Amino acid sequence: SSSKDFSPVTWDDRLEEDCRTLIQLAIREDLDRLYDWTTVSLVPKDAQGRASIVTRESGIVAGLPAAQLVLLEVDPKLEWESHVEDGQRLTPGDVVATISGSARSLLTAERTMLNLLGRLCGVASLTRKYVDEVAGTSAKIYDTRKTTLGWRRLEKYAVRLGGGRNHRTGLFDAVLIKDNHLAWFTQSHGGKEEQLAEAVNQARKFLSEMMPGGGEAVIVEIEVDTLDQLKAVLPAGPDIVLLDNMSTEELQAAVELRNAEAGGVQLEASGGVNLNTTGIAVFQPSLVNRRHMKMSGCTLIFFQRVSRAEVRASKISQRNLHSGHRSSGFTLVEAILALTISVIAGSAIVLGLSSSLQTTQVAEDETVALGMAKQMMDEIASMRYAEAGEGPYQTTLGPEVGEVSPSGRAQFDDIDDFDGLSNQPPTDYWGIPLGFDDGEGGTRHSELTAPANRFTNWRREVDVYYANPTSFDTPLSGSTTSDYRVVVVRVLRTDLDGSEHELARMQRVFTHVPKP
Repeated sequence: SSSKDFSPVTWDDRLEEDCRTLIQLAIREDLDRLYDWTTVSLVPKDAQGRASIVTRESGIVAGLPAAQLVLLEVDPKLEWESHVEDGQRLTPGDVVATISGSARSLLTAERTMLNLLGRLCGVASLTRKYVDEVAGTSAKIYDTRKTTLGWRRLEKYAVRLGGGRNHRTGLFDAVLIKDNHLAWFTQSHGGKEEQLAEAVNQARKFLSEMMPGGGEAVIVEIEVDTLDQLKAVLPAGPDIVLLDNMSTEELQAAVELRNAEAGGVQLEASGGVNLNTTGIAVFQPSLVNRRHMKMSGCTLIFFQRVSRAEVRASKISQRNLHSGHRSSGFTLVEAILALTISVIAGSAIVLGLSSSLQTTQVAEDETVALGMAKQMMDEIASMRYAEAGEGPYQTTLGPEVGEVSPSGRAQFDDIDDFDGLSNQPPTDYWGIPLGFDDGEGGTRHSELTAPANRFTNWRREVDVYYANPTSFDTPLSGSTTSDYRVVVVRVLRTDLDGSEHELARMQRVFTHVPKP
C-alpha cells in the first residue's frame, strides 16, 4: 500500500500561536478589557491561592500546554506544576496539575482554562474509544477538516493524543478531489465516469510542474460514492480513494475490487461512521474517517458551587448536536475536572489581570503607552495655536513665566507651552501620576488604581518645533519660523539594564490659518 500519510499535528509554534489567539479572544469575552468585578469586589488584592485540577472520570488528558498559556495570559506570576503528561490515561481522583498564586487571578482564569481542558480531553477520550473499537485490524482512525472554527489544530492535536491520526490540516497540504470538484470537472469534460481518472491525472500533472520535488510528497485523494466510480478511478492510481456513505456490503465489494485491480491504493470509509458501525473495519479499509468527530455543534455545560474558601467546577459535559448524513449522532465522553481553590493569607502582590489582545508584556505596554500618547495629543489639540497677543510666529517655544507649576499643566494655554514637557512617571492635567486620579484631580478607588510601581520607570515627553512644509520630520534651525508646528509625543520605558525603550510615538502637524 501507499507509504504516504498526512502530516501529524504536534505542539509547535503554529499550534501555540493559534491557541494564544483563541485564549485572547476567550479572555476578551470574559473581561471585555475591564475586570472580573465579582472577584475584585470579594477577594482581597493580596489573597493567595492554590488550585488542584482533579479528574472525576476515566479518560485521556489533553491540552496541558493550552492550560498553561491561559495562566500566562491572565497572570504570568501564576505557577503551574504538571503531575501527568498529555496523552496519559487517567482514572477518577488523579491530580492533573496544581496552580498557585494570586487568588484573584486563579478565579479569573478558571473557566477559560477548564473550557480548553474539558473540550480537548473529551476529544482525546472519545478518539480512544474509536481506536479501541478497531484494534486488531489494519484500519486507522482519522479525523476530518470539519472542526470548530479556530480550534482546528487544537482538536487535531487532541485526536492524536487519543491514538487517532490526522487527515489533512487544511486545503494547503493535500489534494482531495470531492464530489463538487468532480461535478464541475466531469461536466466540463463530457460528463462521463471515465473523467474521474483524468481528474487525478490532471492534479498529479499540476503538482509535478508547480511543486518542489514534483509534488511527490503531496497526497492525492479522490471521493467516490459508487462502485462504478471506484472502478473508473483505480487505474489512475490515486493515493487514497474516499468511499462516501457506502453500506457495509458496498464497502466489502470495494475492498475486493481494490485488492484485485490496485492493491497499493488506500481506501477511506467516510460517512455514517460511529461507535455502532466501526465493525466495517473488519473489511480492512485502510482508513476509517470519523466524520462524526466534527465538533461544530458542541456545547459545554458547567455546574459550579461557590463557597467562602473554595470554588469547584464539578462537571464538564460535551455533546455533539450535529448528526450529519445517516447517523443520529452521539454523546461525547464527559471529561470531568474539578478545580479547588483554597484561599490563604500571603504577602501583597501585583494584580496581573490583562485582557489585552497582545501576546507579550512588551506588546501590552505598547498598547497602554499608545493610549497615553493619544491622551496627551488630544489635550494639546484642544489648545490655542499661539499665545494671545504674540502672533503665530514667536521664536521661543515653551511655557511662559508663571505657566510652569508643580501641580501639572493647568496653566498651559497654547500649543507651544508643551515643548520640552517631560514627566516620569507620566502625570495627568493636575500633576497626579496616571492611574491614581479619578479624572477630576481626586483619588481613585483603591481597587481601580494602577499598582504603585506600574509606571515608575516610564516617561512621557513632548517636543514642539517649526517645520518646513516639504519635510515635516525636519525641524527648522535657529529662530526660523513657519506656518507649521509639529508636535511629537513619545512614551519611553527605562529597562533594568538602564537602556530606554520607546513604547509609543505620535506626531501631528498644526497650522495657523489667519483670519480673512
